[in-house]
Amino acid sequence: MPLLVLAARLCPPGIEGSLFALLMSIYNAGNLVGSELGALLTKALKVTDTNFENLAMLVVLCNLSSLLPLPFIKWIEEDE
Repeated sequence: MPLLVLAARLCPPGIEGSLFALLMSIYNAGNLVGSELGALLTKALKVTDTNFENLAMLVVLCNLSSLLPLPFIKWIEEDE
């Protein structure tokens, strides 16, 4: 719900529908890419339903990957 409110507030008057649809499409594409990369990483580390040998490494890599957007925070403009 908070993501929908934020997306609605970002939309300027006159193009609300188009921009909202674009934002949600980007969000959904990001989820799809993230899921696929997670599956590829799981396969690359050979973690299966019976082999948990590299599970700790997989968990660490997946959690560290959530920090990747942090360098881009400086691109966000501040309201004055």
